Amino acid sequence: MKKLLIFIFLLVIVAVCSLGSEIKFFNLKNDCKVELFVENVSSNLFGNIIKNGDGYVVSFDYENYEDTLKKVDGIYGESFIFNSSLKQFENISNQIKKYSQSRINEVITIYGYVAGEDKFIYIDGQKVNVQLAFNTKNYVLVIGFPIILGSY
Repeated sequence: MKKLLIFIFLLVIVAVCSLGSEIKFFNLKNDCKVELFVENVSSNLFGNIIKNGDGYVVSFDYENYEDTLKKVDGIYGESFIFNSSLKQFENISNQIKKYSQSRINEVITIYGYVAGEDKFIYIDGQKVNVQLAFNTKNYVLVIGFPIILGSY
């Protein structure tokens, strides 16, 4: 229970902490995977880089997060992918002002808003700056800022 409370506390801090337009995300789990959606990448960037229209998708392990931030420009989206439980997902989703929640097969998705995050988009006239997708079959949680721009 104590670990769960610490996890939730860290997630709330993550949601409200930002540096300029870049999100500072604390290490929730060592096995967390990250996807950055960026305008430019440096030539010495380590990780899986995919050209995506005018920008790039950079995928890497969380342990390389700080170093990767120094080698990209124009972050317009971030996703954090990790194993979770239904209870953790529910606790996290309770911290969000929800605008939409739906379920299609095994995947529950939530769009919402958390205070303190300056990146946002409008969906149906509402400011949205976070999206959660939880797969109840394989217990994978994806958190996207301002939304999940990749697959889930």
